[in-house]
Amino acid sequence: MIPETVFGLPFHVLVNHGAVVLVPLAALGVIAIALVPGWRERYGTLVAGLAVVASITTFVTVLSGAQFEKSLVDGGGLGGPVAEKVDEHEAFGNLLRWYVLALAIFAVALVLLVRRGGAANVIMIVAVVAVVAAGASIYQVVLTGHSGSTAVWNPTG
Repeated sequence: MIPETVFGLPFHVLVNHGAVVLVPLAALGVIAIALVPGWRERYGTLVAGLAVVASITTFVTVLSGAQFEKSLVDGGGLGGPVAEKVDEHEAFGNLLRWYVLALAIFAVALVLLVRRGGAANVIMIVAVVAVVAAGASIYQVVLTGHSGSTAVWNPTG
């Protein structure tokens, strides 16, 4: 389903950059439309679409990471402190995908509520939850990315 390599590089190493860029971008967009009601009509669809793409990219990144880990284990190239760092990275990534999914769901909900004339108090609640999901997504993508780079570049540190 997901390629193991692209041009000789592990697919996970390539696709994770999509998540690292798209998740914070989508989260900042969601924060912007949540805090500036006038931007919801103008940019809401774009931001919600970006959040959905970020979520899909994050799920693909997690799946490709599991596949990459399996290939390293099967090849005998994963053990000791590196394996511990990879396990930590995997746990962070697994949590990230749910935060980003929540971000996408609440971004879409916010846009739909505004477009359909939802009650102001409901829109406010959804906007607040969307901002919380955005903050959690930014925090978790940084944590996940840092743990992944540490596993590669400084596994014993």
